[in-house]
Amino acid sequence: LITVAVVTVAIQVVNAAVIVGGPFDPHAGWVNAQTSQAGRSAMARFSSQQNVLHIVMDGFQTDIFESLVTDPVHQVDAADLRGFTLFRNNVGLYPYTQLTIPAFLSGREYRNHVPIAEFIDTAMSGETILSAAHDSGYEVDLAAQVSLLNSYTQVPHTNAYATVSNAHVSDADYVRIDALRLLDLALFRAVPHFAKALVYRDELWVFQAMAQSKAYLHMKYFSDLRFLEELAETMTADRDVQVYKLLHVMLSHKPTVGNAKCEYDGRHATNRLTVTNQARCGLWRVIDILQRMQELDIYDDSLIILMADHGAWVPLEDPAAFAESDVDPMVAAMALPVLAIKPRNASHAFTVSDAPTTVTDVPATIADLTGVSGEFAGLPAYRIEPEMDRKRRHLVYGYGINPESEGYLFPMQAFEISGSPYDGAAWKKTDIYLPGGAFEA
Repeated sequence: LITVAVVTVAIQVVNAAVIVGGPFDPHAGWVNAQTSQAGRSAMARFSSQQNVLHIVMDGFQTDIFESLVTDPVHQVDAADLRGFTLFRNNVGLYPYTQLTIPAFLSGREYRNHVPIAEFIDTAMSGETILSAAHDSGYEVDLAAQVSLLNSYTQVPHTNAYATVSNAHVSDADYVRIDALRLLDLALFRAVPHFAKALVYRDELWVFQAMAQSKAYLHMKYFSDLRFLEELAETMTADRDVQVYKLLHVMLSHKPTVGNAKCEYDGRHATNRLTVTNQARCGLWRVIDILQRMQELDIYDDSLIILMADHGAWVPLEDPAAFAESDVDPMVAAMALPVLAIKPRNASHAFTVSDAPTTVTDVPATIADLTGVSGEFAGLPAYRIEPEMDRKRRHLVYGYGINPESEGYLFPMQAFEISGSPYDGAAWKKTDIYLPGGAFEA
């Protein structure tokens, strides 16, 4: 009865919204910066002087990225990544996007010591690499899915654009699925906690899965592919100020729905083959942008950062390396977000570094390479020697807000990595951070 009532009310809400509001606008409700024509057109306009291009490739795992670039079977030419250094041993701080964004923008670490919303607001409104660039005279452009852009736009910026989730489907598809999304969300809120996973179904949901067209499934992935294609097709270099452009795109994140030809191919199990196919298509689109920058003669003078926030739920290829460890290989995989950087005027062949970097090094690295003023906790990646004995951290926790401690996360298990993150012997469990700042050794 509860479900029937929820569905009925949700349908009435959708109908009322359409009737009262007039023609349905799938973008209604987004902040002005996200939908303004100026924000959209600015995404393709680069500086004729100096650019920072910062692409966050959500869920792109380091070992998969390295195999795409170094194995010729994947048809990715390392020459297209001229000047880049891949930091193979880079360690992510968290297995989720939620806290990684403030970590790589500010260098700050969350340990369950204050309510999570308070921490994120403080970190994003305080000193970040984007605020430092803005204060140094850069025009800052932001592009991401709307849910992520709402977080990014807390920092000072010039333009912002929400990558449109229905770019590859019809308006009718969008209206139908958006209505069904409301039904799913209403049902999700109504059912007991133990049943929520049965409604969520790893982003497939219930009502949306019944009616969505094949092309619509996991629209974030295909929409972001199209966004990158359009960016490469329309890119110009006609701005007379320095530009910092941050793009957050879904290229390797599950569910895996694309094939090797970059087409929808149904939902696949998340494994090395399927994720590699999907990630390769995303990397091809990124390389299209890099090639266009070379055509416009702005590649050499640009600082380019390709990074991820966490791994791709794909266990490491050598499980024997964790056979005698109490660390799950999947935990290690989620701690391997890609970090590849091309400094200005770097022209060497694509290379791989074993320097022990971590995601909180990103703002210090960018500040060091651009010369912008900022005090960040991490180390500049290019100043870290491969043989440096450096302990890095990775914090694992259950996703979602802890119902027993409102505003906080579930207990966070900290790991210390000293050495290669691909070696189980380098991992050590340390503290458990409890809600409110207490911890267990």
